[in-house]
Amino acid sequence: MFDMEPIQKQWTGFTKSVMKHKLAYAVATLAFILLLLVFIPALEGLQIVYSTGFEGPSASFSSISGLNPAAASTAVTGSGSFNWVNSADGTTWSTNYQIGGTSIDITPTDSTGNIHSQLIGEMGGIGFSNGAATTPEKTYDWNATNPVNGDTQIYEMAMYPLTWTLNFATSTRNFEHLFYYTDNLVNMQIDLNQNMWYFSTAPSNVYFGIADIELTNFTVVSTQSNVKTAMIPSAQYALLSITSPTNGETAAQAFYSYEGAALNPTLFAPSVSTSVTISDLAPVSVRNINGVFSGQDASVHMVFQVDTLVVGEWTVLPTFHGTGGTITPQTSKPPGSIFGGFFSQLESLLANNPLADLVILVVIAGVAVIVAVAFFPELTRAASKAGAKAINNSSKSRSKGKGR
Repeated sequence: MFDMEPIQKQWTGFTKSVMKHKLAYAVATLAFILLLLVFIPALEGLQIVYSTGFEGPSASFSSISGLNPAAASTAVTGSGSFNWVNSADGTTWSTNYQIGGTSIDITPTDSTGNIHSQLIGEMGGIGFSNGAATTPEKTYDWNATNPVNGDTQIYEMAMYPLTWTLNFATSTRNFEHLFYYTDNLVNMQIDLNQNMWYFSTAPSNVYFGIADIELTNFTVVSTQSNVKTAMIPSAQYALLSITSPTNGETAAQAFYSYEGAALNPTLFAPSVSTSVTISDLAPVSVRNINGVFSGQDASVHMVFQVDTLVVGEWTVLPTFHGTGGTITPQTSKPPGSIFGGFFSQLESLLANNPLADLVILVVIAGVAVIVAVAFFPELTRAASKAGAKAINNSSKSRSKGKGR
C-alpha cells in the first residue's frame, strides 16, 4: 500500500514556509508574472515575414522619404507616426505610416481630426507571368583553367526575363480633404540569395543576380485629365538604379562560390536595393454650387522587366498570374446638382471661383427680372408707374428749390 505520510509532511512543511515567508513568495510570484508578460510578447515578435517562397528575387518596400516637411530627407520605415506643422495655416498635423512587405499605407490627419488623402502602394511578385516561357532567354558559358591542377572547368550562366509590377494611388474618403504627394523617394529591397533552402540535407545550389530592371509599361489609371500622376521613371525602357551592398570585385570579397569559383559580389549579393520617385501624385476635387465636393483619386500602374542572372540549377520557379492588376481610383460625383449633366463644365468652372456666389446672385436676379417681365406684366407696369412718379416728384422738388 502506498504511504502518503511523507507527501503530507512535505506539503505541510511547504504551506508553513509560505505562511512564514508570505512577502518573499508574493514578490517571487509577481516577478514570475512580469517575466511572462515580457517574454511572451518577445516570443510573438520572433517571426519571419515573407511574400513568396519561390527561389529567385523577392522584393519588398523598405522605406519612403519626403513625407515630413520639417525633415524632408528623412526616410521612415516600419510603422509609426510623426507630427509636423502645416505651413499654410500653422496648425499641427500628424501622419501615420505602415511600410513593409508588399504594401505602403500613409495616412495624414489635420489638426481637427479629418483624414486627408492616403497614399497606397502595392507590389506584385518578381517572376514569370502565367503562361510565359520559363526557359532562359540567353545562356552564357566560358572555360576557366583551374590554377591548382590545370584542369579546364566549364561554367554556364543563364538570363531569365522576369516581370514585376508596382501600383501607387491616393485614397480619399472625403474630397473636401485632399493631400498631395510630391518628391517622395520610395526605397525597395530585393532579396536574392538569403538562406534559400528547402531541405536541410539538400540546400539549393543556385545563385541569383540582377542584370537590369527596365520599365516596360507605365499606365495612368485615373481618367480625369487634371489628376496629377508624375512618377520617375515613367518613360518606356527606362532603367532603375540598383545599389549593391558592396563594391568589392575580388574573390576574397565574394559572398558565394560555385563549383570552386568565386561569384562577383556586386551582382551575386545577398540582396540589392532600388527605388522609384513619386514626383507628383495628387487627386482632384471640385465644389459644386451646392457646396458639395466631388473628385477622383490618382492611380498609376508600373510594369518592369527584371533580367535575372542565374548560376546553378533553378528548380522552384516563381510563377504569377498576368502582370498584376491596377488600383481603381475612387471617383465621387456630387448628388443633386441643379445644373445637371448638360452644364457640368459650367458647374466646374464656377466651383472653385471666389466670385462664384456673386455670379450666381447676378444670374438669379436676372432670371427673376425676366420672369417678372414675361409673366407678370401688371406688376412691371405698376413698378414702372411708381418709378416714373417718384422721378417726377424728385424733379419737382429740385425745381422748387432752385426757384427759391
